[in-house]
Amino acid sequence: DYIAKPLLLNGFKFDMRLYVLVTSFEPLRAYLFEDGLARFATRQYSPPPPSAPSFNSSTTATTIPSEERTSKHEAKDAGLKEPKKKPAKFDAMAHITNVSICKHDAAYVPNASAEATGEGSKWTLGALWRKLRTQDIDPENVQKRIRDLVLKTLIAAQPQIASKYCGRFRRRGACFELFGFDVMLDETLSPWIIEVNVSPDLSAATPL
Repeated sequence: DYIAKPLLLNGFKFDMRLYVLVTSFEPLRAYLFEDGLARFATRQYSPPPPSAPSFNSSTTATTIPSEERTSKHEAKDAGLKEPKKKPAKFDAMAHITNVSICKHDAAYVPNASAEATGEGSKWTLGALWRKLRTQDIDPENVQKRIRDLVLKTLIAAQPQIASKYCGRFRRRGACFELFGFDVMLDETLSPWIIEVNVSPDLSAATPL
């Protein structure tokens, strides 16, 4: 489902890229890198309008208030045309946090320095945690929730991956894998997995 009520910073939606190194799936042994990236949309967030069905988390029909139904019937009985409602403007860039897309937007702010970790459209996780503290949010509590989410995701994939591993290797510890977890926080600080990337691209077009 689309997260219609994400946690916002300065009015902007963001997600986090976490790097997880797995050296064994049986037994499960994983390492979560202490830093990562916070990636921001380029436009201030506003909830998606009903005219954007692909963003709706529910297909439940909206009930028309009785007064509105009455006014429509009266207009029809009088032979008048019902006034057309102007569709709400939808700005996709207020919802997209993918850097490969956002960097082509005119409002994207690239990082000018590796030391400016809390500026522009891409921050370090360390800068994000510091910002959350200024808003009376406990980063340690959020990090614990994220670790639990990452662990449960790996456990869910463990049987299938372990089975394939045993079919290819005769000993443990013969290989490893780096995963890129994309996670988003909702307004209640609950983390959600957006996607998990295998062997994520580690190159960068900016100093950060």
